[in-house]
Amino acid sequence: MGNLEPELRLPFWKYLIFTKNGAKLEDYPAYEECLTMEIPEKVRDEISRDLNRTNTTALIKTEVGQSQMKRVLEAIAAAVPEVGYCQGMNFIACILIEHCRSEEIAYFVFMEMLHKMEMKCLYLPVSIFS
Repeated sequence: MGNLEPELRLPFWKYLIFTKNGAKLEDYPAYEECLTMEIPEKVRDEISRDLNRTNTTALIKTEVGQSQMKRVLEAIAAAVPEVGYCQGMNFIACILIEHCRSEEIAYFVFMEMLHKMEMKCLYLPVSIFS
């Protein structure tokens, strides 16, 4: 007992986010729209540097998985510019991509975590608190 079967994980995440939390896709900028938005080159570089350091799942070890994670992290950086990218976000994105099996749902769940679960403050630059 304890582990949720892999084929039940995506429906479970969707249930938690959409039904239990009442989330709506329109609560956040569209994933595809975020992928077209400009983000600072420094943020792109930080994301790119961390991609190869994130070898936590078989999918993420592949070129496809690395590309998916890069797009999700860049979309988050565009949607939440006050955060941009912070080390550690790659590991959350990695797990979400693996279990949600959809970049868009992984992005959306991450946005819910940042905003509704109040995790955004964990990634804000220290100077904001000064």
